[in-house]
Amino acid sequence: MEEELNTPETLAELAEKDVISNGLDAALEFGLEVEVIYQALQAMKENPKQTPAEAFIIGVTEWVK
Repeated sequence: MEEELNTPETLAELAEKDVISNGLDAALEFGLEVEVIYQALQAMKENPKQTPAEAFIIGVTEWVK
């Protein structure tokens, strides 16, 4: 179990977190964080195979134009 906690993140995981972080920064700039997150959750509900980053991009694209 300790090995799992100490495993370095993959580049894909880091990239995914970076996309979400940047999107959240953009949403916060316009005060739209709730709307963006809600839209991302809706996108994931509609397409469960989507990654969180892909869903977040949809939320940002919808609300932060």
